[in-house]
Amino acid sequence: MKSQLALELQRQRSRMYRVALRIVGCREQAQEVVQIASLKSWQQIDRFEGRSSLASWLFRITWNAAHDQLRQTRRAPMSLSQTAERALEGNSTDTRCRDLEDRELYLLAMEYIEKLPDDCRETFILSQLDGYSYQQIAEIQQMPPGTVASRIHRAKQILRQQLQRHC
Repeated sequence: MKSQLALELQRQRSRMYRVALRIVGCREQAQEVVQIASLKSWQQIDRFEGRSSLASWLFRITWNAAHDQLRQTRRAPMSLSQTAERALEGNSTDTRCRDLEDRELYLLAMEYIEKLPDDCRETFILSQLDGYSYQQIAEIQQMPPGTVASRIHRAKQILRQQLQRHC
């Protein structure tokens, strides 16, 4: 099982980093969170029951480690628009941000995503920004895949309406 975990950690490292960065908002702290999450997953692999994928399990460990980091530093999570601003400053290794031609539209989209209803926002982010499949999101959020699909669809409709009003 440890060999599977080692392989999955290699595959998921960039996702783990993006999740951590989105929560803590600082590159150095995000890297530290990934290291902590990797170590915790290695130490707790015997507790993995296989009810979800290893990727989903690693996401949850990373999520918890990032929030633990925030509690230790007594800070609130970074907003999406703040994280996007930092990424666009050229300090991020996330190529999605650097490749965007229209910085203003990107920041506006992040602002609108931030304002999505609570039940849709995290589901949408996991799908569209972090690249998780509907099945993985269902495992992470412990809900049926149909609920995941409807939340993402609803979020896309809301964002489309907001962006159309803006343009």
